[in-house]
Amino acid sequence: MLGHLKAALSDMWAYSVALNQDNIVRLARDAAKNASDTSFCDLGCGDGIVTGQVAVAIGADHVSVVETYDPHVEAAERRGFEVTRDDLNAGLSLPSSSFVVVLANQVIEHLYDTERFMAEARRILKPGGVLIVSTENPASWHNIAALLIGWQQFSLANVSTRKSGIGNPLSLAPQQEGWPFPMQHHRLFTPKALRELFALEGFINVRCLGAGYYPFPGRLGLLDPTHAAFITVSGQQP
Repeated sequence: MLGHLKAALSDMWAYSVALNQDNIVRLARDAAKNASDTSFCDLGCGDGIVTGQVAVAIGADHVSVVETYDPHVEAAERRGFEVTRDDLNAGLSLPSSSFVVVLANQVIEHLYDTERFMAEARRILKPGGVLIVSTENPASWHNIAALLIGWQQFSLANVSTRKSGIGNPLSLAPQQEGWPFPMQHHRLFTPKALRELFALEGFINVRCLGAGYYPFPGRLGLLDPTHAAFITVSGQQP
């Protein structure tokens, strides 16, 4: 029974990820629409696939990424991106006022100095530039359901270096022997909290899009980001 449920959740997760990537591209296009240039930075680019999608969508004339995990650094360099090896919990070595679009996709939940990260992301934006942050939503229906039955939230089950899926037998985390500390989730943000974090840092024109709506059709997340599986929030540098 658990195996069938896990397979169904895995399918919903994959569909939600695709919808979320569409939301990221949508916000990036809007950000670059009237910009004089399309300089783009991805903070924590991972394998660079989404970075490439965004770069193509906005016609980026310069792509810089921040990444420290060696396999991802190598993948980003193969794609021709300019790679900086900075700790996203600390100050960035990138110059101020350098980018029109800055993206952090599935990154903020791994950090422990969130306010430093937000301040640095704003610093490297040009005036009028836009920061886009996408993350899992602890207020999603599947996370709420897990809590109601006494399980660990799906979005907070990767908190051990020795075992994956702590407290949640349906966890979709693929690693069975645990997660290294930098890959664990440390802080989760609901849509309300993430929007407030943007406002606190001084961003304006804050928007929020949702994707995924387990167990209902994933596009309902656009109508109700409060309970979507993934949320993507954008804010503009004044």
